[in-house]
Amino acid sequence: MFKEIFMKTYTPIAAVMVFAISSAAMAENNTAVQVQIGAMNNAIADQESPLSSDNFILQTQFGYRNKAEAIQDGTETGSAIFQTQFGQMNRASSLQEDGYDNLTSVLQVGTKNKAFTFQVLTVGDHALVDQYGEFNRAEVSQMWGNYNLGSIKQDGTGNKGWIDQWASEYSIGLIEQHGQDNRARTQQWGTLGSHSYTYQYGTGNRANVTQTAFYSDSLIIQHGEYNRARVDQFGVDLSQVTLQVGIGNKAVTMQEEYGHKSFTTQLGEYNVHHTTQLGYNETAVATQFGAANKGVINQ
Repeated sequence: MFKEIFMKTYTPIAAVMVFAISSAAMAENNTAVQVQIGAMNNAIADQESPLSSDNFILQTQFGYRNKAEAIQDGTETGSAIFQTQFGQMNRASSLQEDGYDNLTSVLQVGTKNKAFTFQVLTVGDHALVDQYGEFNRAEVSQMWGNYNLGSIKQDGTGNKGWIDQWASEYSIGLIEQHGQDNRARTQQWGTLGSHSYTYQYGTGNRANVTQTAFYSDSLIIQHGEYNRARVDQFGVDLSQVTLQVGIGNKAVTMQEEYGHKSFTTQLGEYNVHHTTQLGYNETAVATQFGAANKGVINQ
């Protein structure tokens, strides 16, 4: 209900703000708009380089002591940063340097949520952060890549999500967490084609994904409480799937080199499984139903 109310009001308000603006500044065809309703809110828009053009910043704050920082630097052209915050003591920080058509869109509703996004020497990037609740923290960094997406969405309390995509070219990322005290991190360092999708619903779940290779893929879905999933992939044309439903399950997958496939499914409580594949074109399938099962696959 809390989310639906704000979403219903957010769309028409945003439309009005574009036309009935409280402050606007233009230089080199750049436009910055700031709307603040409430008390002790702070917004900074800085579009620095005279070589940048046709960029847009919209910062909207409703509430108390919210803070927004946006910078578009270098040779940015046609880029946009949207920072919208409802509530109190939320913070949004963004930076876009030398890319083209980058987009940062941050919406925070609640109390003491924090969102940090950085897109440096990039082309066609997005970095979408959407947080409802309180004490959530999201960080997205996309350094040198081309078609990165990012995107963290967190509903609840005390969730934390990190996405680092450094030199990767076609990476996506995407973390979604509902509940409280969930932690998820995706790191994709290499070049070309990495994807990673992490969904966690519940309390105290942990997911870590590291991919440094060419055509990596990973999907982790966790429903329940205090489940643990870790994926490390360092190779070519790798894939991985982890599904955990229950309490206290743990799955660890490590793959390197060519053509591996790994599928781990755990339904129950306190199941543990480790999969390691270091050869060529190997497949591992692990399924655990029940409680306190343990399994190891080494290939």
